[in-house]
Amino acid sequence: MLALLQECVEGFGAGVVEGCLGGFLDSHSAGFGEPGHCDAVVRCRHLVLAGGRPVPLDTVRRVLAGHPLTPEAACGLNPAALSDEALLRRIAADPEVEAYLACDGEFDLTRTDPIESIALPTGLPVEPVAGCNAGGTHYLCGPAGSDRVRPVLYTDSEGQASLIAESLAEALTLAIVLPSWHDALAGFRPPALNADYLEDNPDHPEVRDRLLAALRLPPATEPEVLARLLTTAARTVPDGFLPSVEGEEDAAFEPMLRLPAE
Repeated sequence: MLALLQECVEGFGAGVVEGCLGGFLDSHSAGFGEPGHCDAVVRCRHLVLAGGRPVPLDTVRRVLAGHPLTPEAACGLNPAALSDEALLRRIAADPEVEAYLACDGEFDLTRTDPIESIALPTGLPVEPVAGCNAGGTHYLCGPAGSDRVRPVLYTDSEGQASLIAESLAEALTLAIVLPSWHDALAGFRPPALNADYLEDNPDHPEVRDRLLAALRLPPATEPEVLARLLTTAARTVPDGFLPSVEGEEDAAFEPMLRLPAE
């Protein structure tokens, strides 16, 4: 369990994670599982990173309960480890990751020239970060900065768009764990969702785990990733992420999210 936390504090140097003892242990340790977990509670229960930034209690609880960290929780432990810059460097340094994303993941970092310029209703800037063979483009939304987490918007070549992730880390997790995510937005759900891809690529579970580890992304399951995708996609219109073609009137994109077929 501690290994998950240590993986996420990459870059802080030795001794960055400290266990702080206190009354919290007496009042909360019973809720963390079997007595054998006590030592982990002592070491983990109130972690503090170097520099005095507290780790969210919910994150500690998830680790102690044996649940995988979400990209957001991992980023909370060490923003630098899952920053846009760090992730892009890891992709460029790993040929297997780069090749998968460019093909099956439809997240090709060399395709950053969209078909047309777009604008968001909120006025937030957008930065093309990747594209796909079908002419779609992934955008980071919001101003750049090492301390900023930018949502990811996807636009296709047919005039549709959707917010697909709350961060680049989450978008990469989506592309790796659920390569058929486009079908999910079109209304497909398990077991049909991803079935054809898994039939053609029976080794995908092993590839998935290897790629996530290479990017220092937390493990994730298909149901978890699907739930995050649908929750995020539902924000596209009400939160002002449905774009339009820049400089053209009545040129708004259509939302990609559709209800499942009855």
